[in-house]
Amino acid sequence: MRLDKVDEYLLLHLPQFTDWLKYVDDLSAKNPTKGTSAVSTLAAHYGDAGLYKMIGRYMYAGPKDLATKLQKELMQHWLATAKAPDDVIHAMKLDKVGDNILSNPEFTAWAKYVEDFNAKYPKQPALMAPVLRKYYSDGALFKMTDEVISGEGFKSVATKIQDELIHLWLSSRKTPDDALVELGLGKTADTLMESPLFDIWLKYTNAYSTKYPREKSTVIETLTRKFDDSAVARLLYKAKTTDATQDLAKQLESAQMEMWLRSGKSVDEVFGLLGFRTKSDFTVRKMWFVRGIRGC
Repeated sequence: MRLDKVDEYLLLHLPQFTDWLKYVDDLSAKNPTKGTSAVSTLAAHYGDAGLYKMIGRYMYAGPKDLATKLQKELMQHWLATAKAPDDVIHAMKLDKVGDNILSNPEFTAWAKYVEDFNAKYPKQPALMAPVLRKYYSDGALFKMTDEVISGEGFKSVATKIQDELIHLWLSSRKTPDDALVELGLGKTADTLMESPLFDIWLKYTNAYSTKYPREKSTVIETLTRKFDDSAVARLLYKAKTTDATQDLAKQLESAQMEMWLRSGKSVDEVFGLLGFRTKSDFTVRKMWFVRGIRGC
């Protein structure tokens, strides 16, 4: 048939190619231990990346059913030969897609491959996050995954990537201070709680504080180190006026007052820090603060 001499753009259209596939299938069925698969032969000729690209073209302009079948068999071939997810993402050219890999339809296939790989080889599990970190910063990955989770995308995979990143950060003992900067949240306190990434940072900081309780890494302590008392107080005061952040702001405001009590700040010092507030609001806070001092 000399199919190895045929232009790859024409290969799947030829009836001889269908005949060859049937022959390979029959041979494998007759001699399962000695037979070879069609995709392993094609991969040896075109290379993994070349074959995947060729099949992909036929998915859009060609015998789609045949292309779908070959793509599935190629994935199974990679799985059978324990091809690492890192190598697969390269063969699929997903390392070249640019700004948002999660929006690429091929990403779903890669994520499924990682899942299947881990099911087949549980003693050598592969994580998605370490692979993706080779092409994107952690901050970019958190932003991309958050957009998927808040939209209509592949939420379970996006959540898994976030969980893996948080686990990697905890394992490397990345401080909440550094995490704040990594997520691009360390520039100003004014709009901090409006960012969707703030919830991610909050989740990480609470996890870090639980894992490393001896370090002063609570949310309010970290924010104060980064922005100072007054800036955080202004942030919380503003956040209390928005329904979405009101409850959290009240919790953090109480934590801030308790932190000031523990540090021995005087009523006058707190008055200076809260000087932007209305007189009535300060009066309530002053009474709360004074009672706290007396109770110490």
